[in-house]
Amino acid sequence: MDSNSEIEVFVNCEVYHVLSDWVKLNLNNDMIFNIGANRIEIIIRGSKYKMVLIDAGKKLSQKKYLEDIKDHLTEYKKNTFPELPDGVFKKKSKTPYPYILPLKDGKIDAVKQYNTLKCIADTKTFLLTSEQLHIYAHHLNSSQMMCYNFFRPFISEDGTPTRELFSILQTVGIPVSFSDNARCFFEYEQEEREWQGERTNNSKGTNFDFYLRSGDVEIFFEIKYTEDGFGIFQKDKNELLRHQNKYDSFYSDKLANCPALKKKVEYGEEFRKNYQLLRNTIRATSRNKYVVFVYDANNPHAYNQLNQFLSEYIADEYKKNVVAIEWQKLVLASHPDQVFEFWNKYLNYEL
Repeated sequence: MDSNSEIEVFVNCEVYHVLSDWVKLNLNNDMIFNIGANRIEIIIRGSKYKMVLIDAGKKLSQKKYLEDIKDHLTEYKKNTFPELPDGVFKKKSKTPYPYILPLKDGKIDAVKQYNTLKCIADTKTFLLTSEQLHIYAHHLNSSQMMCYNFFRPFISEDGTPTRELFSILQTVGIPVSFSDNARCFFEYEQEEREWQGERTNNSKGTNFDFYLRSGDVEIFFEIKYTEDGFGIFQKDKNELLRHQNKYDSFYSDKLANCPALKKKVEYGEEFRKNYQLLRNTIRATSRNKYVVFVYDANNPHAYNQLNQFLSEYIADEYKKNVVAIEWQKLVLASHPDQVFEFWNKYLNYEL
């Protein structure tokens, strides 16, 4: 990257105010922060990152946001892998798209070779199996691969998280400390008997994009990037019946006994519209369990849906256990090398 280059990074006003409080914790020889009235300028090894303020909840349409990121990823692919042809949406699709990787050698090979960052290219172990890869993992805007690319540099080959990961999480407000039994997993599903009822013959349990355990602390991560908010289920007759049965047999008791929720959510439109947020939140069964929603600060639907949910449903005493963290904040808390490569791929877009 040219030392005189300037990269404008757009975040919403709420993120800016949070950043202005904690960036001083990251001051070191590689980073300089200049905090102004309407922007933060970060100089990392001579390159300037200007964070220009917008209000994600009011000034962007979801359509424009998605188009802008696809345009950015198209340019990223063209500049990073100029020899690569465009890929198709999924295996049997025919129309190619410039922000999607080709599947000539199979999805896992395409993902490992082209959808992982250079900073983890030398890692010996790919910590996702072919069965765990999402159907759209070969898309450059895959949130699964975004999650993998962020956390993998801070995980040893045997799956043990490094101390640096704990430092990052502490910087963004998650009070977890390194312990000798610390472990982490991608695509994690709870195996305890009390959660087995979530899986049925025609329905899977909840897979968390990333999971971290250290001592008696557990952290469940739900990761979003360009998704249209958090998951709901359709009003289709079969879907309504399937989820009604699952609510009656499993979610009803979990929701009623979850201390993180202000109230029990009955089956109906309220449950349908907050389905994914609720089924993640019920993991916060005690004060040593955390549910962390990571999202792009500029994603309008994710921003609005998540902040409304946290305000309306999370009990005051659990507001530090069920939290939203913007990608922009999380990345800036990490190593300067991570800021360069990760930000350039995922967050260095223009709106």
